[in-house]
Amino acid sequence: MECGPHMKLALDCIVVLSLTSRWSYSLAAVLMQLFHKKKFRADKMAEAKKRKIASECRTFQTRWENEYFFKEVKEKCVCLICNETVAVMKESNVRRHYETKHPTFTSYTAAEREDKVQHMAANLQAQQQYFYPANNTQENATIASYELAQLIARRGKAFSDGDLVKQ
Repeated sequence: MECGPHMKLALDCIVVLSLTSRWSYSLAAVLMQLFHKKKFRADKMAEAKKRKIASECRTFQTRWENEYFFKEVKEKCVCLICNETVAVMKESNVRRHYETKHPTFTSYTAAEREDKVQHMAANLQAQQQYFYPANNTQENATIASYELAQLIARRGKAFSDGDLVKQ
């Protein structure tokens, strides 16, 4: 039997316990049989197989747009109908969401689906772009203040000089 030093120590402990009473002898016999039948190795138990996301095909498939009304937004699956995201980007999760929450959309033909997907995707895009201009205004103000500070520094004037700013 192949086993590591820890397993040998455990088996020695079982043998010692079996000498002290009849009950532990039967327990020791059962454990010994299990170890021998399954060729138990401590080495294999220490090695845990890690799941890899790449091997599980957790990437967005473009066909999900027309089949399940989903679109990829910032590496997440977003439902075009209710704007909810799916926790894990797998087809089974996307399909489950679509079939449980939106069963009425299954009756659409392929042409109707494509039209509906384009319309809903445009609505989602419009919703997302609604918030961007506020950031542009703030960025423009910051850029203008930097350019003004550079102009004042080139002229060698104090930052509190108002005449240069009025030009």
